[in-house]
Amino acid sequence: MKTLNKEKENLFKSVSFEGVIADFAVIFIGFLIKNNTWWFQNNIGLIFWSVGILQCLMLYAIFLSYWSKDFNFENLPKFIKGIFGLVFILSIGGFMWIFLAADAIDIPNAWTIALVNFFVVIFGAWVALGLAMENASNENFFNKYIVLIIPSLYLPVSEILMVISAKAEHIGPWVAIFVISISYLPIRLLYMIKPPNSKIEMLTAALAFSYFIYILF
Repeated sequence: MKTLNKEKENLFKSVSFEGVIADFAVIFIGFLIKNNTWWFQNNIGLIFWSVGILQCLMLYAIFLSYWSKDFNFENLPKFIKGIFGLVFILSIGGFMWIFLAADAIDIPNAWTIALVNFFVVIFGAWVALGLAMENASNENFFNKYIVLIIPSLYLPVSEILMVISAKAEHIGPWVAIFVISISYLPIRLLYMIKPPNSKIEMLTAALAFSYFIYILF
């Protein structure tokens, strides 16, 4: 009985609940987009303005995990170690997809908003990296809850912009899928393989990503 209880305790400790919650948020928002696209289109300006700062906070949450004492690069799967550098670069540079959204979304000053967001992410990412390196061992209120909350905001916001972009006739779902593969996917992959590297999170991430692709069509 003690052994069984210990196994259950270890199972829950090894689950990244914030990642699982974020995946269910992606599925839930995806369902809402598919059935209520008009609401998101009517509020797309606010969503568009928010994505840059949300990506900076998302990167900070990821960097905190990678500079924590629990992270060991050698424990990563061989395949992941082989592409880790590329995924890391794309998690920052892949944000150029925001210009695709600017081309697809019909709001005033869309390109200006995209440009502001782009520079916010480029400079904010390095600020996030520096702050994470300094504060990785500091388990304060901000660090604890930003890791819990931000993924459930950033991933669905990115999803909203990409789905609406895919609906534009001159872009379509296949271009959106390419953009997702160099932007959303690297961010989600980095967040998935951070400690505790949960197999349950891998499953929910795969389900959320599959549903994300489905609603593009």
